[in-house]
Amino acid sequence: MSKILRMLAAAAVAALLMAAAVPAQQSAEVLTNQDILTMTEAGVPAAIIVSKIGSTASDFDLSVDGLVALSKGRVEEVVMAAMAEAAAEGGRPGTGRLQASGSRNADQAAGTDRSPGAGAADPRIIRPRYLRSGGRGPEMVVVPAGRFRRGCVPGVGEVCRPDEEPLHEVTISTPFAVSKYEVTFDDYDRVHDADRTRVRDEGWGRGRRPVINVSWDDAQEYVRWLSEETGATYRLLTEAEWEYAARAGSSTVYSWGNEIGSGRANCDGCGSQWDARQTAPVGSFAANAWGL
Repeated sequence: MSKILRMLAAAAVAALLMAAAVPAQQSAEVLTNQDILTMTEAGVPAAIIVSKIGSTASDFDLSVDGLVALSKGRVEEVVMAAMAEAAAEGGRPGTGRLQASGSRNADQAAGTDRSPGAGAADPRIIRPRYLRSGGRGPEMVVVPAGRFRRGCVPGVGEVCRPDEEPLHEVTISTPFAVSKYEVTFDDYDRVHDADRTRVRDEGWGRGRRPVINVSWDDAQEYVRWLSEETGATYRLLTEAEWEYAARAGSSTVYSWGNEIGSGRANCDGCGSQWDARQTAPVGSFAANAWGL
């Protein structure tokens, strides 16, 4: 199940964790998540389940709750992909409807984001929730449960600080949904719409650049506002969750290896156009293995 859930993101300043969404209403006349779980538990081959999905009306719940339940039920990747494709096409054979719980209009919010060249909708991606004041909240993606070694990796050219040691194993017992990108000025400025200059951007630009110059209290204010606006529950990531998301299954200094390389990040000497000058718009660099 790791591949179908291997997508995540964390915010540099105010990474968010979204509580499980409300499952969609189900009908006994169509295939539901429970039907898929029942067939999986009974040992029905994945190919037969996929064929059933392709020939039967369906009303699948691809909310956070739905994805977590499918993951725990050991539903195979090919089955989840077929469910997502059916949902994106309307819910009937050859068509599908993706449930967007918490939105003003489920049909208006239907669909899933697709990577360039992707042939099917990606069930890992959670569509942004509508805000009561207008617009949408952050795009969320599902991070799988798992284990990782937390702390500095010694002996690979990195100088470890005392507060990064000792290296120890941490278990993330439950899948969770997290924002795909850093919280941007576009995201944060809506909290103080009448005073968008309240948080300084240092002249580097706002919009899709990550919000800077915010305190922990500012970040808490944002997640409270977002929870009220969407009707869902958001919070900041723990330090362990943030490192787990950033590592994306890696055990190297950086998620892509032990060398910083060129054009992989924004820092002094990293080879980007923003090096040592200003922040970079979110999504400017290649994602890690989980989509961060």
